Amino acid sequence: MRLVKLRDTDLTLELHDHHDMVSDMLQEAGEWEPYETRLIKERLQPGDVMVDAGANIGYYSVLASRICGPAGSVFAFEPQNQNYVLLRKNIERNHCENVQTHRAGLWFESKAAQLHLNDENFGDHQLAVNSERSQETVTLHPGDDLLPGTIDFLKVDTQGAEFGVLLGMEKTLQKSPNLRMILEFWPYGLANCGHSADQLIQFLGSYAYDYSIIDQENERLVPTTLPALLDFTRTQLTVESQGFINLLVESK
Repeated sequence: MRLVKLRDTDLTLELHDHHDMVSDMLQEAGEWEPYETRLIKERLQPGDVMVDAGANIGYYSVLASRICGPAGSVFAFEPQNQNYVLLRKNIERNHCENVQTHRAGLWFESKAAQLHLNDENFGDHQLAVNSERSQETVTLHPGDDLLPGTIDFLKVDTQGAEFGVLLGMEKTLQKSPNLRMILEFWPYGLANCGHSADQLIQFLGSYAYDYSIIDQENERLVPTTLPALLDFTRTQLTVESQGFINLLVESK
């Protein structure tokens, strides 16, 4: 069993015993995605409701549980079995009574699907078809069927399934006027899941949000707009480049 104490907290996580990029980084540094972690800590408040789509082993869910407190709640979704087992253990280990876990992925319809596994990075399992990977049958559900209504924070890191996740949460988004969101934006992954960056941008355009690119290397936010993002996907962040960025999305 590998355990790690999270940086600047009294929280501990059980990690995967075998080689896994996320677990290895957590063991080495005591944190994952330091700048995103800081952004979430700065924006979450006691009493908030957070949704963790692609919860992995529970790093963000456990941190959010502590911040949201007994008046708040966290909904953690993780479809892959080995990740989910550790997610449950870590929720129980840290006495996160305000966290509700689901062994399921979020999508725009309820169905069974094949998750294509990455044996070296358990944060890179994908719904996108990849014949070179082993597969696991998982369950998918619309968030609107499982969430209570208004939410305050949404983290979506689902390896290209982001448009499907948001499409299945349309009613929830409409009920959440003060939403903050960290969203992976990966045109290549979106295309492999049968969607496009254009579709995601058009969908987001129906909401009154402000956008910033998360510059992890320089730990800064770079304000942007949907037209600028669309142009970016035509020039640099193309499907062929396979590049991705993370966005901070906040209600106006």
